[in-house]
Amino acid sequence: MAESVDLGCVAVPRSLSDREIRLNFQSSVYVSFTGVCAATRRASEDAHLVFADQCLAAVLLPAEGGWFLQAGFGPCDHEAIVFDTLSSAADWVRECFAAAASALSAEALNTEGPPARI
Repeated sequence: MAESVDLGCVAVPRSLSDREIRLNFQSSVYVSFTGVCAATRRASEDAHLVFADQCLAAVLLPAEGGWFLQAGFGPCDHEAIVFDTLSSAADWVRECFAAAASALSAEALNTEGPPARI
């Protein structure tokens, strides 16, 4: 079995990454886009993979008047959102991760005693 790297959102086999990558929910994430070609029923179209601190957060496809959230992962797991611009999509991703950080902090404050050992 291949060794995995803990990304905080998914595990990736070590062979795909030579360095440790970890999402930091305590600070603002760095959002980046990678343009890709997405297969469609009729042909293909431009799409964007959206990364938050090098972790795949969403897939955006062109839509009338902007970009459609085709798939979201982790804190960005939502449906049917259209963004006017890629910049507004990046702002939304940051907001999703900030909300996840707040939820994690609140959960940590409500936890009594040491974590259970498994």
